[in-house]
Amino acid sequence: MFGFVSTYKLLATALKSSPRAVGGALRVNPFAPSPIPCHRVIASDFFIGGFDGEWFKRQHQNNTKKRNDDDIMEDKIGCKLDRLKKEGIFFDKE
Repeated sequence: MFGFVSTYKLLATALKSSPRAVGGALRVNPFAPSPIPCHRVIASDFFIGGFDGEWFKRQHQNNTKKRNDDDIMEDKIGCKLDRLKKEGIFFDKE
């Protein structure tokens, strides 16, 4: 299944809401990932953003080495990137 991404800001504008409210709703989405694929929502600067209730800083997305405290976060970022890749959406280190 091929997909597309949207941003928290674009969804918020369409819903007449705020990006934080969109993120909050996606964080507690009981239907994830189907039929509401919240892993396809990214930050408006095309940064991967959040996943599974966590928000990631850009340094984590670009980091390929795992550190003790960052293992879970790195795994979550990898999970989101893997899901997107399976749907034909690819990200590079930038």
